[in-house]
Amino acid sequence: MSFDLDFSLLKRLVTAFGVAGDVDEVRELITSEIKKYSNYTVDNYGVLLAGEINNPKIVVSAHIDEVGFQVVKKIDSEGYSIAPVGSVSSCSFAGMPVVVKTSKGEKTSAVVYSGANIRQALSPDNFDNLILYPLDKNIDLATGNFGTFEKYYSESAEYLTATAVDNRVSVFAMLKLLESGLNLEKNKIMFAFITDEEMEDHSADSISVRFKPEYALILDYCPIVKQQSSSELWSDKLANDLPQVLYRGGRYLLHFELRQFFDQLENEVKFSKSVLSEQTITKLEPSNFEGNGFTKAVNICLPALGYHNYVYTVKKTAVANYLNFIQVVLEKLIG
Repeated sequence: MSFDLDFSLLKRLVTAFGVAGDVDEVRELITSEIKKYSNYTVDNYGVLLAGEINNPKIVVSAHIDEVGFQVVKKIDSEGYSIAPVGSVSSCSFAGMPVVVKTSKGEKTSAVVYSGANIRQALSPDNFDNLILYPLDKNIDLATGNFGTFEKYYSESAEYLTATAVDNRVSVFAMLKLLESGLNLEKNKIMFAFITDEEMEDHSADSISVRFKPEYALILDYCPIVKQQSSSELWSDKLANDLPQVLYRGGRYLLHFELRQFFDQLENEVKFSKSVLSEQTITKLEPSNFEGNGFTKAVNICLPALGYHNYVYTVKKTAVANYLNFIQVVLEKLIG
């Protein structure tokens, strides 16, 4: 398979609204692409499933939701209190332009201000001092409405900078695999577009229990980290454009069969091995899939600068390497 790395589809994906809890817009966009190449269905958790949806040998998953916030209540004539959706710092939203989806499905621009002094505003977990102000004073928001950062996309010869790279870049990769001729049903592969990874990831649990695939490839982005402990191995340079395979994530250890598989694969294709200690994270998504006692799961990640904030920056060659690596892994597992 060869890949046309026209990034116009990625631009549409990263600028689509899709906070965990309200992913209709981005899921409809993905569905419009999926139906060109494969059968599909949507399950009770809102997860879009494509390809072999009865008895898959391999599940390839990527979450389509993004971090954001939820409106809690109106606190004065114009402002609203908000609560985080996902692991996102209040610092990331203070002073930022945002977009909110109303109960009628309309999107409206707003800005988040701090109602406290600057020290309190910069406290990472203090959402109590943030106030959401819609720019349209005639808009009434309701408890439970979702919002996120105002959408942004920029592209240069070498780099992409955009909102929601976590994890629309993996969705882009999956759609590009289909576009390039990957036959899901023939190869007993199911694509699963997860809706709630930024919260509790219940939808991944449900797929694991219902389908019990032999392998699960969880595609995601991974943040470039400049400072890390001696017990961790992680991408620390934007120049590193190699896909990363997580050998450990807190209490999660890569299954010994997959460890042998990737150790042997090192002789054929370049990638980085990564290790995260419990200081950073207690577990990773493979734990959700391996809870059925049968599936062997792995995180394959694309390095990008940024973590649950306004924009991320990723190298275009990293996207190309990511796609090629996923293709090779699937070819080997299909046999």
